[in-house]
Amino acid sequence: MAESEDNRKYSLFYPTSKNSLLSDYPELKKNKVFQELNKSQLLFVWFYANESSPFFKIEDRRERVKESIKNSFNAGDKRNKLRSSDHEKFLNGNFGKNIDNGIQEMLKYKQSVRTLAKKMVETTLKNYLAIIDVDVTDETFNDKDGEMDFSKKKAYVDASATIIKNLDGLIEKAEQGFGIVETAEDVGAGKDNDDDNSFADQFHEEK
Repeated sequence: MAESEDNRKYSLFYPTSKNSLLSDYPELKKNKVFQELNKSQLLFVWFYANESSPFFKIEDRRERVKESIKNSFNAGDKRNKLRSSDHEKFLNGNFGKNIDNGIQEMLKYKQSVRTLAKKMVETTLKNYLAIIDVDVTDETFNDKDGEMDFSKKKAYVDASATIIKNLDGLIEKAEQGFGIVETAEDVGAGKDNDDDNSFADQFHEEK
């Protein structure tokens, strides 16, 4: 989780529901690497390799793996609990090919860049509104003699047409949000999680 200049908290591909991240984020669903992972595996990948994860900066790899397991395989549905034999393999860094590929893929996504892109789209939409939200009968559209300046009116019409042409694409980008969501302060981050109260459990309780 990162704090922006406007003091808002943002996260990338944050688990927003009990659904799979593939359901929450269509962009991830389109990625063939993530398609090879089940719900718990992908959640493990997020906790282990996503910049927004509260455990991403844990330097002790085994501790990072332990927390990621606790909040993915061992949270919620007990049927997904990691077997003891696999648990030890994970602690030793033996995740299997699909999860290894998922980790490398997740590391490619940069929260700072995507947060900036989200803000750029939002700013563009606001600027578009400022351009269009004017009264063409206002005196600013008149020439020096107080008559309608048709060149100014034409420029406005052309600008409006361009904006409308680009609007659908911008709205789609704004709605998808580049995987960036605003999250509550200190949710999970920097907290000591015991076995009975994982980050994921806290999240579901709040929901």
